[in-house]
Amino acid sequence: MKKLLFLLLLCSTISTIYSNATPIAKEQSEKQMNSSDTLNVRASIVYPVKISFSTLDGTGSDDIEIKIVNKDSLTSSISHFTKHVTAQADTTIFLGNDYYWLVWLNGGALLHNPKLSGANVSVSGLGWMQTDFPELPFKVYGQPIGCEGKVTLNAGIYYTGSGRLKYKWSPATGLNNDTIPNPTATVGSDITYTVTVTALTGQTATSDINVTVDPLSANAGVDQTIICGGIVPLNSVSTNYTGTGKLKYKWTPATGLNNDTIPNPIATVASDITYTVTVTAPTGCVATSNVKVVVAPLSVNAGADKAAVYGGSVQFGRVTANYYGAGLKYKWTPSTGLNNDTIANPVCTVTGNITYTVTVSTLASCTASDNVAVSTLPMVRPQIGIVSVSSSNKNMIVWNKPVSTGIKSYNIYKETNISNAFEKIGTVSYDSLSVFVDTLSAPNVKSSKYELSISDRSDLETPLSDPHKTMHLSINKGMNNTWNLIWEPYLGFNVATYNIYKGTNANNLNFLDATSGSSSQYTDTSVSSGDVYYQLEVISPTFISPSKAPASFQKTKESEGSLNSILGSYNSSRSNIANNAINGIPVVEGEINNIKLYPNPVTNELKIDFEGGTTFEILNLMGQVVYNGNLMESNIVQTSNLTSGIYLIKFKTGKTFEYMKIIKE
Repeated sequence: MKKLLFLLLLCSTISTIYSNATPIAKEQSEKQMNSSDTLNVRASIVYPVKISFSTLDGTGSDDIEIKIVNKDSLTSSISHFTKHVTAQADTTIFLGNDYYWLVWLNGGALLHNPKLSGANVSVSGLGWMQTDFPELPFKVYGQPIGCEGKVTLNAGIYYTGSGRLKYKWSPATGLNNDTIPNPTATVGSDITYTVTVTALTGQTATSDINVTVDPLSANAGVDQTIICGGIVPLNSVSTNYTGTGKLKYKWTPATGLNNDTIPNPIATVASDITYTVTVTAPTGCVATSNVKVVVAPLSVNAGADKAAVYGGSVQFGRVTANYYGAGLKYKWTPSTGLNNDTIANPVCTVTGNITYTVTVSTLASCTASDNVAVSTLPMVRPQIGIVSVSSSNKNMIVWNKPVSTGIKSYNIYKETNISNAFEKIGTVSYDSLSVFVDTLSAPNVKSSKYELSISDRSDLETPLSDPHKTMHLSINKGMNNTWNLIWEPYLGFNVATYNIYKGTNANNLNFLDATSGSSSQYTDTSVSSGDVYYQLEVISPTFISPSKAPASFQKTKESEGSLNSILGSYNSSRSNIANNAINGIPVVEGEINNIKLYPNPVTNELKIDFEGGTTFEILNLMGQVVYNGNLMESNIVQTSNLTSGIYLIKFKTGKTFEYMKIIKE
């Protein structure tokens, strides 16, 4: 027996065709066969199967199972076919050309036990047919191919005859050989091939196959997001092309691309843009795809605001941006006080409250801005070094001055008649010696309390310093010509010791004694006659060195001694000089500057004649007002309630004051 099975494999379509073979001879049109029948044939024969069966209930459905066995080995299965059938009772079914009984040419084969599987089914008979040449079954299979792809048309056969089969494919377009069972097709569009198979007997069979060519497709990848002025490599274009030819690429628009004819160009853009890539195969197949580049705006952060004292310096934090490329440019405005206005983090010398704006730009001219506010802090409040009574009998305030470009001036404040209420009495520029003399002070009358502040060059003033207060010394005569010293303590630093000086005049004072810094009284028991002068001294625990001496004290050989003498005196504070003559004011009962006081010393009643004024005050040696009077009302003062001691009477004459001393017994 000759059997031919032709398989044509090609994409997208599966079809089965059979040629209409005409029998040359027919020995027996039909034969009933049982399972024990043996067939002897003279030629190749194919037996189509025809089965009659019935079921108990009148219907049936099952798989037909047919076994073919070799006559020499009943247990060796040559082939095993099944088919599912459904029929009414007592129905004959022709199974067609899908199933065959095959008989060997060497004398026959044993047909063994054909049956239907399943209960209640019986086989009633088999039919057969003989031909000189079998019919040719064609089964074709395939798969889709891409544009200008290749596919092999593959034919497999079962043929035991000696004659050679001939093949002819048409059209021959795209085939490497149209006369072989498995040509290779290279095509760029859909095409239908027909193959004709011819046996040596001249009998033919044909079959068609459609080769479906998928269109060329391209994918430009996912959309991209970049920062304005940045760069982004576009994804390499992918296609379904399987050929060996070179694909061509064209990107439009070409704006911002480093190359518009490659699959993965680099884009540098400043605004949103959609690119279209066109891919062309060598055969002309064309595909397009789009990719969008979204440009996010450039943003910058100039960092935290800054603050410093006037003249101080601060460095800005480095400007950060959401841009990571190279070539960023910086511009700060205004440039006032900046060491460099074109870098990311300049150093700023503070000259006031200023808001700086930095503008950052990329090579693609994208810009973004941010601000840094620089505020001026008050300088650290200054501290008074010491207060003292000068040789001119006026209070002076001294302080150490730091090196600074931001200090404009020092402000001196003095306590008013209200406790801890201060008023500004003067200003010393930074370029001047850090010493202030209170020309309106009266050290012999009372002590004074001072505070200090700084004004920077933006006129921002610091809080006031801690107060310093001068010492005020008063004396009164004790028993047996002794003298009692009473003073207001120094305020401003901790006093360790009070040094007491004594002399017969203000220019001839010598060290007498020292007493604890916690003392405020002292009695000089040494008998003194005539005028006597006393003064207190305290030493500062810190070194006081005022700077910027005035021009009159530039160091020369002539002035060096005087300068050293003056500067050296700043480390100690001296009180007023107290004496029994009250700094030269005479104890008289006569007329001085049109003022008459009598009796003096006084016991109970003091008479005053003063034609130049109307009001007066009586002060004790502590500077405290113990009596206020008005001469328009009375010129007699009752002094019986005053304690014994020395008092000053202060008369106002126009814009000045006159003083006279009285002694209360």
